[in-house]
Amino acid sequence: MVRKSIHLAHLVIQQPCKHLSSNPRLSNTEAIAKRNTLFSNEKSRQASLVTRVTKIKVKYEGTPKPCTMIMNKDMSTPYDCAKHLPEPIRKRAVIAYVDGKPWDMHRPLEDDCTLNLAHFKDPNKAWINMVNKAFWRSCSFLLGYAIERAFKDEHHVLLHSWPAPAIESGSFVYDVALSVANWRPRHEECRILGSSVQRLTYFSETFERLEVDAGVAKQMFEDNKFKYEQVDHVAAASKHGTVILYRCGDHVDMSCGPMIANTSQVTHFNVVSVHPFETPIGLMQRFQGVAIPSFFTMSPFARNVLKKRALAMNTTGLPQEATQTLEDAEANLAKAKEEEENVDHDENNQHDYTPKEHQAAQ
Repeated sequence: MVRKSIHLAHLVIQQPCKHLSSNPRLSNTEAIAKRNTLFSNEKSRQASLVTRVTKIKVKYEGTPKPCTMIMNKDMSTPYDCAKHLPEPIRKRAVIAYVDGKPWDMHRPLEDDCTLNLAHFKDPNKAWINMVNKAFWRSCSFLLGYAIERAFKDEHHVLLHSWPAPAIESGSFVYDVALSVANWRPRHEECRILGSSVQRLTYFSETFERLEVDAGVAKQMFEDNKFKYEQVDHVAAASKHGTVILYRCGDHVDMSCGPMIANTSQVTHFNVVSVHPFETPIGLMQRFQGVAIPSFFTMSPFARNVLKKRALAMNTTGLPQEATQTLEDAEANLAKAKEEEENVDHDENNQHDYTPKEHQAAQ
């Protein structure tokens, strides 16, 4: 028996937004390309506003010894400063602290400042807590990257959002609306989802930060009704009425940041489970994943323990009633998944584990 991994279905969305009603819907690929182009155009436009080079003093306070660097205002970044330091310090830097505030490694410096670089093994507990949150936030961002590119264009993907990083929850997540009914991903499909990000880590793609007006953000996300509607709320909550965007590769999304420096700082990225849940705006799928920083080593057994813990639904940011209505559904899904994996193994023996090894790994 050959199992179809994707089934055609109705779109799980609300009534079309007025701003979309007169325009044909772009495919996933077209929407990705459009956002990427608009991001590049806006980044170039903002760069053109810097018409002269102004020097600033950056007082580096970290190891191997403090020093003062002369850099370029609104052009030089903490990463540029790190190029003047020993290579291991530059490679391990996850985020910066500029005048004591968290700062992206690739965000331009705006004035004279002090500079520190935080990493995964930083002795400063407050800094390492922010580093961990940046890592989980970046992994949610990359999870969105994987999901949006995993389905053929006839299956519409609408990324919604992810909750604030909750490290104790055991997994990072992304909530998504899919036009695929009753989809239960097999182990192999989850593995493929994660492998797209694993390939991205080989190229050390940077996380680019861009602060834009709400109008620019709306234009970028006018093909995603969830993101489009979120723009005004994000802009209203910001100090300057703007929206912060990030780009990694060709993937653009909104986030308050900061993000990690680049994708080489992520390893063993895995999508471990997908959980459906009902909301007032329709059915959502919560994708969950795990990863570890590339600066740490972990045995396969320990990684499997992490994946096992991340199988259960992560309820971070969800109302209690949404999780309570899913108890029976989740039990049925778990049973069906177990039966399906055993059948798939008997028929084509293409899973990473035998049923006995898979049970031990879980």
